[in-house]
Amino acid sequence: LADAPEAICDFVPTVSLGDMLLNRFVHGRHFGRYRVAQLGWSRWRAVAVTPLVPVVLLARIAGRVRRAGQPLGPVLTVLPALAALAVAWAAGEAWGALRPGGSDAVGG
Repeated sequence: LADAPEAICDFVPTVSLGDMLLNRFVHGRHFGRYRVAQLGWSRWRAVAVTPLVPVVLLARIAGRVRRAGQPLGPVLTVLPALAALAVAWAAGEAWGALRPGGSDAVGG
């Protein structure tokens, strides 16, 4: 895509923001479990860093946009949605860290 800036890319199927929030929460939960089970982090250490996760994720997005030489304006337009997705991921990480052996069900 970098070699073809006029290319159009669609994410199919289209999903609602609510569905994407749930998706990010579930994936974050898996990562929180991974930090505890595979990386050997304590549950509380994993939870303690979660407030930083949205900041790190948004900074990475902005960095990638800047490195690609693209304007940040469009990112700022969707910043509320991006921030909500990053917070959902962080909440999932905290949940997964606290319940590393828990069920994959959202309430589990």
